[in-house]
Amino acid sequence: MATVGITKALERYDRLKASLKNSSIRKHVKEERGYAGIAAIVGAAAAGAADAKYKADDGTTKKTLGVPTVALASVALALAGLTDLVPGGVYIGMAGIGGLCYIVGKTSHDQVAANS
Repeated sequence: MATVGITKALERYDRLKASLKNSSIRKHVKEERGYAGIAAIVGAAAAGAADAKYKADDGTTKKTLGVPTVALASVALALAGLTDLVPGGVYIGMAGIGGLCYIVGKTSHDQVAANS
């Protein structure tokens, strides 16, 4: 009889311990999502600022290897975020994704404005 009670108490203790661990993991994941979102916004703002500042002499976007330089840098950052070689790589990658979002948004804006 006593073993059943002890077993139930241990099971409750294990459930409580797992619940607390899961709670801390959920909190950590939530914080990381927030930081990653902020990194993407910062990346988009930096890409926009770089695109505006470093225009070619004729007012078009500067190109490197036939590709807009800002897009190339954003892709490089996004790919760097895929590796575990760089500490905080997920945030670097999200900054690159933000830059790519800026490029896609600007390109679609330019296409619609040209066709209107």
